[in-house]
Amino acid sequence: MAMPQDADPAAAGPPLFGRAVISSLAAPAPSGGPGPRPGRLVYPDGQPVDIRLFGAPGPVLDGAAAGVVPAPGGRGLLQVVSIRDIGLVTAHPAQVSPAGTSPYDGLPVRDRQRFDLFDQAEAAGRPSARLPAHLIDPGDRLPAAPGLLPDCTVTSAAVSRRVVASAEGADGVFTTASASAGGVVTITAAGGPGDLPSRREFTESEPLDVALPARHPAQNGPHASRLFAARPAAAPPAHPALPAAGTREQLAALTVQMQVIDRRRLAGVPPGSPAPGWDDAVAAARPLLQAQAAAGAAIPGLRDDRGWQQLRSATRRAARTAGGAHAGQVRFADQAWAQQAWRAVWARACEITGDLADALMRRLRPGSLAWQAARKLNHAATEGVAHARGWLAAGQRLPAGSYEAPAGKRAPAWARADAATRLRDRGQPMLSTLEFPGPLAGVTARQPPRHRSGRHARPAARQRPSPPPRVPRP
Repeated sequence: MAMPQDADPAAAGPPLFGRAVISSLAAPAPSGGPGPRPGRLVYPDGQPVDIRLFGAPGPVLDGAAAGVVPAPGGRGLLQVVSIRDIGLVTAHPAQVSPAGTSPYDGLPVRDRQRFDLFDQAEAAGRPSARLPAHLIDPGDRLPAAPGLLPDCTVTSAAVSRRVVASAEGADGVFTTASASAGGVVTITAAGGPGDLPSRREFTESEPLDVALPARHPAQNGPHASRLFAARPAAAPPAHPALPAAGTREQLAALTVQMQVIDRRRLAGVPPGSPAPGWDDAVAAARPLLQAQAAAGAAIPGLRDDRGWQQLRSATRRAARTAGGAHAGQVRFADQAWAQQAWRAVWARACEITGDLADALMRRLRPGSLAWQAARKLNHAATEGVAHARGWLAAGQRLPAGSYEAPAGKRAPAWARADAATRLRDRGQPMLSTLEFPGPLAGVTARQPPRHRSGRHARPAARQRPSPPPRVPRP
């Protein structure tokens, strides 16, 4: 909240607040900012309003709306309020509400504490708020938390022995968050290359920077229409579909190849000891399964796409086979053949997924949650190609963006995996930042084997024997 510095009510011309011209307002209007919630309302002249001085439970001042002024930087409006015995003041829209209305009505005490701090940061023009560790929730984004990966997202937070939330799923890492007594908070977060998890313990009161959430709970609260402008009805999201060219044939071939592997399993043989050589297959499967699950949840309509369902089914089937062989529950007479055949199937599953994710990134709005999920899927799938083809050693990871084609270029997943790993081996910059072709000029691509479309594939054409030479008659 700002106080006037050089207002001069006797001066001719429009009213001023400091050096800003006060504009009157006849009806509630969106503030247009400043901050991440441009839909916050500013109120018409004369309407009774409350101004909250932050710090729960924080005092509330009574006043009347007296116009608006541009926010510093020109982005959005600030509310001018007339307060008895004080005069004119300006306040950020996050601090102002109609008299008798609070954005925190109906919220649990913990959420009141969280959003009091978030609203303070928004009013101060900061992109993040300092929250004590015990107020961290799953889904919070931590731009730079000590001991965690940069710009990571919290997947679980637990105080003492009370589990607040955990990330668990058939395709995800099951995380049981626990902490010792004495005000210790264990936070698990995911982010960075390949969306790798990290974990660290914090004292209960240790402050951490948390990015302002995209949505305020008051937008769904009892006073939403008095605090926020109505959002225009969004058009139903388009359902992204798998690329049309050859995808059905590719998926059919993938299914047939898995059937061939499954037919070579030993029937009627009791489970035995874990088979060697399947460790890398199990480790390779997990990142792709996690990324597929996240993409299905984040990209509207993707789960309903028939091609996506087939791809997910084939991928999970291959992962179950590897997991069963690793645990000794699935047995093969020829383990070397089974592992080689599995790697070929897994490479194809990753290539199809990487091509799909690359296409989705071009269709989705850059920076959106759906686009970010497609980008992570693209990274996990293309890195899976590199591992399966032997271009990247098991367990090695490349930074995010390594497998993305340079601006204005397009390439299939296998080609991007090939180029990215070659650049890494030579100590060159990432593929996405390359002035193409750069160091790749004149390099012959490691073309992967040709893929047949299952039982519909034609065998190679047979060459007819050359006719015998004609002998001229005498």
